[in-house]
Amino acid sequence: MITLIIGPTSVGKTGESVKLAKESGAPVISMDRIQCLRGVYVGSGRPTGDELEGTRRIYLDDDRPLFKGELDIEVAMHRLMTIAGTALSECGQVIVEGGSISMIERLAADTSWMAAAPIKAVCLLPRDTQEYGRRIQKRVAAMVGYHRGLDTMQQEIARAWYTHSAVPGVLRRICGYREIIGMAARRGLIAPQVAEIQLRAECMAAVVGAHLAYASLQQQAMRRAMRSLRGCIIEV
Repeated sequence: MITLIIGPTSVGKTGESVKLAKESGAPVISMDRIQCLRGVYVGSGRPTGDELEGTRRIYLDDDRPLFKGELDIEVAMHRLMTIAGTALSECGQVIVEGGSISMIERLAADTSWMAAAPIKAVCLLPRDTQEYGRRIQKRVAAMVGYHRGLDTMQQEIARAWYTHSAVPGVLRRICGYREIIGMAARRGLIAPQVAEIQLRAECMAAVVGAHLAYASLQQQAMRRAMRSLRGCIIEV
């Protein structure tokens, strides 16, 4: 059995996949190519060990150096199919979770992977727009430093910025980091300076706006995918 859990950012995919993994013992494969990148775990929403509650989560390229950027889509799809095949042979079931537009579009366009095992697809979509907006705001507040003691996106930018000449370009392509870097530039700042100056409110506004815009695109992609996957999809 392959259980596919899809949905936009902050809708609850990780919680749903962890719940199912605890019930079934199946591993969870993350389709998120940004969560593979070392050094952007906060802004990509990569779950912590506590959030995984002892379940097994597999990444398409665990701890990938940031300067390399995200995996090529074809490489990512090949790895997803390979990892899923191994998990199915070992456990008889696997959970595939994520909100990556490009990965979901590829899965919907080439449904040959469905022959590997019975499919159950769950699409999590926000039903209350205002409540969903509050969930994103709460999540981003933690990312930019409103929760004491936690790492922040600003700190990640500062640590990574000078480690490799390719890193600034990679960060500018990632939702949230791109907006913080742009906000810093408009203020005449070098991006790493956002970790030293109290600009949490400005960072939060920029990142929340970016996440809401991306979530809208994700939901459009999910609805297209649902048409291609009809017959096995459950909308929640």
